[in-house]
Amino acid sequence: MGDDEKPPIVEGENGILLQFHDLSGFPRGMYINEEEWEQAQTDGFSFGPMVTEWVENYNTRGVVEPMQFTANEGYMNAIADPDTLVSVPWREGNCRKAICDLENTNGSDFELCSRSKLAKAVDSLAELGYEAKVGSEIEFNLLTEFETDRLRREGTDYIEEAATSDLGAVYHLRPLEERSKYLSELNAVMKQMGYKIEGLHKESSPGMFEALLRYTDAVHQADAVATFRLSAQAIGRRHGLTPIFMPMPMSDYEGNSQHYHISLWQHGENAFYDPDGSEDVADVAYHFIGGVLEHAKGITVLCAPTVNSYKRLQPGMWAPVNINYGHDNASTMIRIPTPREEGTRVEIRIPDNSANPYLSLAGILVAGADGIKNRIDPGEPSEEDVYEAESDDYRQLPDSLGEAVDALNEDTFLCDFLGEELINQFSRLKRDEARRYNQAVTDWDVREYINRM
Repeated sequence: MGDDEKPPIVEGENGILLQFHDLSGFPRGMYINEEEWEQAQTDGFSFGPMVTEWVENYNTRGVVEPMQFTANEGYMNAIADPDTLVSVPWREGNCRKAICDLENTNGSDFELCSRSKLAKAVDSLAELGYEAKVGSEIEFNLLTEFETDRLRREGTDYIEEAATSDLGAVYHLRPLEERSKYLSELNAVMKQMGYKIEGLHKESSPGMFEALLRYTDAVHQADAVATFRLSAQAIGRRHGLTPIFMPMPMSDYEGNSQHYHISLWQHGENAFYDPDGSEDVADVAYHFIGGVLEHAKGITVLCAPTVNSYKRLQPGMWAPVNINYGHDNASTMIRIPTPREEGTRVEIRIPDNSANPYLSLAGILVAGADGIKNRIDPGEPSEEDVYEAESDDYRQLPDSLGEAVDALNEDTFLCDFLGEELINQFSRLKRDEARRYNQAVTDWDVREYINRM
């Protein structure tokens, strides 16, 4: 059977896909028979832990710790969460999938399980009496299905060419009509799996769309983000389309972000709303903001974890560059949108789609909890266009992957929360990525310098 050929799916098949996520947020897992579902929920299925951080050739370069081969050492179990069991609409037969948490074989916490870290952050807020609700804005470029070899040769020029059929202004309706079959199926599939897309619209770059995911509890929202990415790609193959979530796929256009809209609730009411507060916003919201600002440098690499991420975090790219907040100010790191009462929320604008949604949300929420616990003052809001400001009062976000990794390691609060093992493994992978990028000679290098010397 050739590499591109897929085995036929048996009609009426009752299998289940077990899905978990590595440190980079990539989905991994295995396919089991329906008869094994009870075991998946109780004892789980055993995996070698290198799959939580392994990328091709990393193990041969000594980037991650070597695999242990003694009995039961170094393995972990994927335990299926039965609340996440859903049908997989793009698969034939009766295929379903479930998202897993990871444990050591003795039942203790597996320190590289990012979903468990998010649950821990949720518990930190619960101890203060709050429940987080999170919604997401996910941007991506939808391309005509491209040839991988040509993409490698031509790079961003080919990406722009593949997306030109969708070129149009923000909220332009024609691109929605051109891609209506794909977008309608994506919307229907997400709904069938229990996740609601509140809106889909054209964005500013070629082939760029944005999906708005309905707010849910934090863990369910991270599940929704991970499921959206998987669904968008699977459905794209059915329509001859390729969605890409790369933060900056083209040099001359805005990049793809993934903003989180967060509110805290208490006794069934939005705790961020206070009609007697400044701008009708409660003190607890400002303290939450203060905590996120306090830990912003350390959070950055969790939200923007690739070299390419820092090509998006530049002035004028609808992305933050400074550590600040503002009321309905789209140039700040944290924006407080206009709606109040039940709609009162904060928008965190650092994240992009290369982020592990569980790790990025965990870092944001636990930082906010620290702000509430210690009543951290966020300072005065920024109401001007931050990109044009010349004030020295703004604290800069990290502007490279290496700097961002260092900032995380310097934040003792985040390091204590995430744990030494995760910090070490995550930092090792990210520093290796930065090193390989710095050693690579790019097309830009050649165009810029080849005729100068």
